[in-house]
Amino acid sequence: MSQESAVTENANENKEVILVSGPPGCDRDGYLKQVIEKREEQTSYYHVYDYIAKAGKENGKKVTKINILQLEKLSRYRKEAFEMIKKEIEVSNKKYHIVSTPAVFYHLDDTRINGLTEELLCILQPEVIIAFIDDLIEMKKRLRGDEYWGESFGSEGAPLDFLSRFLIHIR
Repeated sequence: MSQESAVTENANENKEVILVSGPPGCDRDGYLKQVIEKREEQTSYYHVYDYIAKAGKENGKKVTKINILQLEKLSRYRKEAFEMIKKEIEVSNKKYHIVSTPAVFYHLDDTRINGLTEELLCILQPEVIIAFIDDLIEMKKRLRGDEYWGESFGSEGAPLDFLSRFLIHIR
């Protein structure tokens, strides 16, 4: 083993990759940001959607929360996103690397795409995987206030169909 690869390998041994997942509306990223604030100097945060958008942009495609599931090359962009994150982790001097992604990309029209695959897990090789679970009513409240998801819930008393369908698919 070369001296350079030994140094890189040793530096990566001191890093902890933590993969965090959960359904839409569980406020996963809000909780993570609160945790990160306490150890900001030691922690890097990666939101997979941002990296998918970056991969799309590099390939001449604008990625939005509206069109993400209609992208023919979403699986390619998602893989590129994980590879970008892995490269950033490798050159980072921070100890903790928190990667946030939904386990399932779920669109309002019931389109679903797995957000995590064995291939993607092999790219990151996380030491820890955390799955967020939340109360259905609280998720609905948060989603109602969201710029993208709020439209699906509309006025007070809107049905819980969307979240009910989502939960059926993740059981």
